[in-house]
Amino acid sequence: MAKECKRKKYPVLRYLSWLVIIGILLAGVSLARYTGATSGSVSAPLSRFLYSYRIADASSLTFSNMDFWLEVEGREPSATNTARSVRFDLCNYVEEGGTRRISDVALRSTLRFYAPAEFAGNLAIQLAEATDVSGVYTAITPQYLLSDLIYRVNEVQQADGSVVYETVTDESGAPVFAEGARTVSTALSENYNDFTDGAADDLEQTLTVTGGFTGTQAAHEGVVTAVAQDTQGGERAKLTLTAKVQDARYSVGFTRTVETTEGNVAPILYLDCEAQIPFYTIDIDLPEFYFEAAQPQSKTFVLFITSVNRIQNKDYSSVWGSVGDIGGASSWESLLEAPAAGQSAYTFNGAKVLGYHFNATLPVYGQGSASPSGETTVRITKTYDYEKGGAQLLFEHVAPISEVQGSAAIVHDIRDFYSAPDPSAAYTPDLSAVENVNGQNGAALYGLCEREGKSGYISFAGIADDPRLERYGGAADHYVFSEVLSKEYATVLNVLFAQASVNPAAGGGA
Repeated sequence: MAKECKRKKYPVLRYLSWLVIIGILLAGVSLARYTGATSGSVSAPLSRFLYSYRIADASSLTFSNMDFWLEVEGREPSATNTARSVRFDLCNYVEEGGTRRISDVALRSTLRFYAPAEFAGNLAIQLAEATDVSGVYTAITPQYLLSDLIYRVNEVQQADGSVVYETVTDESGAPVFAEGARTVSTALSENYNDFTDGAADDLEQTLTVTGGFTGTQAAHEGVVTAVAQDTQGGERAKLTLTAKVQDARYSVGFTRTVETTEGNVAPILYLDCEAQIPFYTIDIDLPEFYFEAAQPQSKTFVLFITSVNRIQNKDYSSVWGSVGDIGGASSWESLLEAPAAGQSAYTFNGAKVLGYHFNATLPVYGQGSASPSGETTVRITKTYDYEKGGAQLLFEHVAPISEVQGSAAIVHDIRDFYSAPDPSAAYTPDLSAVENVNGQNGAALYGLCEREGKSGYISFAGIADDPRLERYGGAADHYVFSEVLSKEYATVLNVLFAQASVNPAAGGGA
């Protein structure tokens, strides 16, 4: 059953035209099915521990950096964001060469999501399960607002008599981390258009929460555990949030436009950075993730991820050439120049600048063809070498996770190069200079992506590694940069498997 939508009151959001897209990468999801198996002699008296899982699809890998609810005086609040969905399949068997091998032991799986705190702590998450082959999904959890598990909350009665949680803040306006044992009811959390399809009963849960984070927003660590019990006293759901400060890489994207044409926007320029920031590991355990021994089972789930509040910090407010702290560089433009040997690293808002990347559209050729058959997107990454000087180039193909129309796109390496669109014309270029692939030092090369060459032969003729230029040689657009439009994180979504001794749905544990 759908819970009543209770909304806290926020100030009217201004600057509606300024959107920030947060990129989220699901590592390895398109290239392989992850499998596990026992090894050693087949005669060894050990039970087979077998499983497989696959991240099958994602609706989108971008999130609008806005408050979820837009409130305008005199109007009903309206949603400005939508949930992103990730579909994944779990099996207690592996299939190899047409043979299916089933796990001899019962399995308990855990969904693990790993992302920076500034993004992960701003999410509402929920899970659904496919109930039949038609692809219809049934909600199996309520929507969990992670901030209500992380921060102290007070119950506040609104004008209509409803009660909702309100986050406690300190004198500076920063939210205060919760500590000690406490209970959190999902029914009192803000509702961000939760998914209720197929649920036979009220999904709301009362969570017993223990632990907490210590430190500041910029650097905090700790563990938060939230457990909901079923009517028999068993574990209905368990969420574990672990915070740890570590070196992490992320990219800050600046608007890129054609210098002579107002409003002609080109692919974003990203500064690739590294800094110490808090990361969250979010583990979700449910009885539905249990698999019986010696019985082939395959289950499909969907994880719904919703960004709920606008993130504000120095990165998002930076403007190329004027707003933002840069170090080790004589100017903003020099951030795009490869360093000399032994040079101090460039910095941006306190983070080390590793290099930059941007996308370009390039023609694609079929095998042996003299004319292009279409176009595709390539990511050009330049990584600085502060020790030896110079930089290294990496080219990646940007393509959808699956063949489903509208599926989110991810990147994968272009490692194989050819002097012609023919497999017999293999070539190994020196990727320390773009001239070695774009034809300035000879004929242009063609590249095939590592995804079984599905990209076709991509022509690198005239490609530029300077984000201020569209192409080298001939007439080319010149680009300028302005405000920050996006931030891109590398995250991980995967599944862990362990041997289970008792079926959790029967009131036990793993």
